[in-house]
Amino acid sequence: MGRKRGFRLLPYDRWVVRPHRAEPPAGLWWWQILQPDERRRVLCVYFERRTYNTRRFNPRLSLADRWQRVCEDFKCRCAKQRGTPGEIGEIIGLVTTSTVNAAVDRFGFFMTLEGAAVQLGLKKKNVYAWFKRLNEIARELYLDRCPPKITLTKEMEEAVRVEYLSKGNARELGERFHLPPFRIGQIVKAEKKVRRQRYAAINADEAPF
Repeated sequence: MGRKRGFRLLPYDRWVVRPHRAEPPAGLWWWQILQPDERRRVLCVYFERRTYNTRRFNPRLSLADRWQRVCEDFKCRCAKQRGTPGEIGEIIGLVTTSTVNAAVDRFGFFMTLEGAAVQLGLKKKNVYAWFKRLNEIARELYLDRCPPKITLTKEMEEAVRVEYLSKGNARELGERFHLPPFRIGQIVKAEKKVRRQRYAAINADEAPF
C-alpha cells in the first residue's frame, strides 16, 4: 500500500513517519499551553491511575517525588507493558517538535501520533488510547484552560462539502472549522470521488490521439 505525495508513490511505513501535519495533534493542547510543572502533574496523575498508585498517594510529596514514585511503580507493576514514561515522553517529543524541511514544506512540519507509533514499533490503537486518556485527565485538571470541544452540526458538514467540492483544500477547511484533517476526509469522502472523476475526465480530454 502506498500514498501518493507529489510525484512519488511511497510505501505506507515510509510515508507515515514523515512530518505532514501543519500543527501538533489537537489532543496535546495541554502540552502546548500548560507550564512544565502542570504538564508533569498531568503525566503524574495518568501514571498514578494506570499503576493504581493513587491508593498510596501522599499529598505531602513534591511533584518531583511523585514522578519518581510512579516511574518506579511502573517498572515494578507494569514491567511487561508498553507505554512507559520514557516512551510517552518520546512520542510527545516526536509529535510536538517541528521539522523544517523544504521537501515536506507543503505537507506540514509535525509528525502524527500514527507516525510516532510506527517509528517506535508500538501499536497504533494503544498510542491513541494512551493520549486520549491523557487528554481526558488534562481536561479534568485544567477545565478552565482547555479548548472547547467542537460540536459538528449538519450545517457545518454541508458547508465543508460544498467548499471542498469547489476548492478542494482540506487543510484550509480544517483550520477554518477547527477540525482535524482526518475528520475533514471522513466528511468529504463522496466529494473526493467526484473531484477525482472530474480530474480524470479533464486529462482524458487533453490526451493526444
